[in-house]
Amino acid sequence: MRNLFVKGLFAASAVMMLASCNNEEGMDIQNGATSTVTVGVSMLTPASKAYTGEQLNQGDAVQSIADVAIVPMENDRFTSSAIRIGTVSANETGGKSVEKEISTRVNRFLVYGNVPADKITGIQAGGFTLEATKSTENFDTKYQETLYAPYGLYYYKDADVFDVATSENAWASVTNWTEDYDGMVGTNNRVRIKDVTYKVGVLGAGLMLDLESINDKTPEKDRFCFEPADGGDKVVYGDITGGGTMDLKGLVIQGQPASFNQFFEQSAEDVSVFAAATNTTLRTEDLVFETSTNKVKGANIYSVVAEEDDDVILISFQFQNNTGYTLYVKDEEGELTVPIANGEYVYYSTELDARAPRKIFEAGYTTLLNATISHWGNGTPSIPTTTDVQIGVTIKTDWAQGIAYEATI
Repeated sequence: MRNLFVKGLFAASAVMMLASCNNEEGMDIQNGATSTVTVGVSMLTPASKAYTGEQLNQGDAVQSIADVAIVPMENDRFTSSAIRIGTVSANETGGKSVEKEISTRVNRFLVYGNVPADKITGIQAGGFTLEATKSTENFDTKYQETLYAPYGLYYYKDADVFDVATSENAWASVTNWTEDYDGMVGTNNRVRIKDVTYKVGVLGAGLMLDLESINDKTPEKDRFCFEPADGGDKVVYGDITGGGTMDLKGLVIQGQPASFNQFFEQSAEDVSVFAAATNTTLRTEDLVFETSTNKVKGANIYSVVAEEDDDVILISFQFQNNTGYTLYVKDEEGELTVPIANGEYVYYSTELDARAPRKIFEAGYTTLLNATISHWGNGTPSIPTTTDVQIGVTIKTDWAQGIAYEATI
């Protein structure tokens, strides 16, 4: 069930090689004996701050990973500054290596990727904080100060169990590994950290129109939402003239953490994240998990998502009314009285609910959302702040490949 974007992507994600050689470039070692080490890493993960399927490893290519760093620790104490690896190319099996000194008492390693280099630099001085940044792609100006960008596609591992060996062979040729070792590095001159994985998840969202429902002209279905500029009779979406459309701009995800610390523990404060659409053409069929890889291709919107423990998360699709008509959406009484002028924004919302054993958003998993607009009048002029929204939602969940939601809006 686990969807790690590419199954088995991290078969040997991070490898550390300790060698017996002379190197006078120390690393601010505190207490006890030290050993000169050559640190190598082999990674298979994508670039940070990405919105397209390709950049999130949902396409055919596997992206490189930036700012790879390994931080040695002795229990809960940082014994030395970070070991910087830099950028590692996709599928690079040979890895990259640098020589540094670490304490022989090291028994724990923190491994990071796509975390900005300036954050890693200060880890020994008390850790770091990764804070959400204001969105620069949000189109609705009234939310310029309240919507945030998705986080980068971070990966992370806190490894207090790793593989060790004593060998003069290059790490790729070592065969005498003691696996799942939980002691100090000591006299071992090879250390291998396996299974470094994503610390965030991905949401892939597709959006469709229920044309039969939207274009139904029977008065009891109340589909007449669009009023011409001259104030004439309202029409249904299918009868709009002049080539205007309702344009998908992105989606808003509520309840994301405002920050992480160096152990990827989340702050109590939440923010709302805006992810812009990369494919604004609405789909004609559901998104599906690709059978062999569990990838989600062809989504309208992709977003990195932090892991969530909430039982319900509110998602809102942002549209701009570019029809040339005034759109009317429902008021609290369910009447089509609230105007959305041409050029203004409107939001269509749905709830995602957690179902054991999966969380809605989970590190290393892809959440798939198929949503269908069934009535343009179900929108709201502002982003809802509670789950009490004017929508009718049905959700079906497919647990075979992470979580798949289907919502009718």
